[in-house]
Amino acid sequence: MRFLCEIFAVSSYCPITNLEHADSAYEWAFGELKGYEKMDFKNLDATSFNVRKEQFRSYLKSINFNDENFKNELKSVILKSANDELKNGKNLDEFSWLVIKNGVASDLNWSEYVGYIGRIKGVPAFDSFTLSSGENELFCDEKAKHFTKFSSEFLNSDKIADELTIKLLNPMNFIAKTPVKFWRIRHGVKDSDTTIAVPFILASRLKEQGKSVDFYAPWGQGHGGDYDLDELFDWIDEISK
Repeated sequence: MRFLCEIFAVSSYCPITNLEHADSAYEWAFGELKGYEKMDFKNLDATSFNVRKEQFRSYLKSINFNDENFKNELKSVILKSANDELKNGKNLDEFSWLVIKNGVASDLNWSEYVGYIGRIKGVPAFDSFTLSSGENELFCDEKAKHFTKFSSEFLNSDKIADELTIKLLNPMNFIAKTPVKFWRIRHGVKDSDTTIAVPFILASRLKEQGKSVDFYAPWGQGHGGDYDLDELFDWIDEISK
């Protein structure tokens, strides 16, 4: 017996997705940091970091984003969150990476903002060389596997998932076909488990498909979910009318 379920809406907190490009996105955002936590990159040189950054820039180009314009769009998301805090009377003077004039956050220093977040993942951030990340265990059998050519080729390893399975795990490949109209996506301003670039791309592509997308970066929020249940329930009530 088969059961068909039509999904009405999606609420997604800090989505870890787009795995083919998650590692390169992480280096694009955090690769310049000099201080690292839980980090062992003795087998990597500067070229490896730069390769990953360039791979993400190429990916952005392939989906019609200019690297610098893309960064400015991310800044706008963060500034929106900062200005909401300012409107609510919060003092943000401690955040030196923000440019605040006449009570309005008008710009931010991207490099200093990234330093404020901090880096908590090694290289690669998701497709671990040691196959020890949660993402390495997503491939429907008992063996952990790689899912990027970068990691498998760097180690000359044949432990890589098949291309179809990797494709099926990435919702970016199916956005044009999704019947789900309503999407609520949250990614905290201080989330360092993945870069805000990943959910922003997801939200942007959904909007291009005519979906109703509520995307926001809560101020001071790290990696986590269910921290704004009243707002979530209000959203559910609104879209259900």
